[in-house]
Amino acid sequence: MRENGGQYTHAAIWVVMPLAEMDPGGMPGNCFDMLNPINHARDRDQSDTYRVEPYVVAAAIYNEGQLTGRGGWTWYTGSAGSLVSA
Repeated sequence: MRENGGQYTHAAIWVVMPLAEMDPGGMPGNCFDMLNPINHARDRDQSDTYRVEPYVVAAAIYNEGQLTGRGGWTWYTGSAGSLVSA
């Protein structure tokens, strides 16, 4: 969680991996779905809100005021490569 209440992707990705090892059931898959950038831009309205590439893991997804739902810091997170192996 970021200081603005938004998603902080670095830490969130690293949580999915041990969850998948402990419980290969629904929880890791649900977490992966929340982190998967394509799920933030499935239609025009979502894309207009997210405003970043839907094929890149954003390091942050904001959750305050007019920025709510907007991705940020794309191409920045060193954890992005880990998301595909989670």
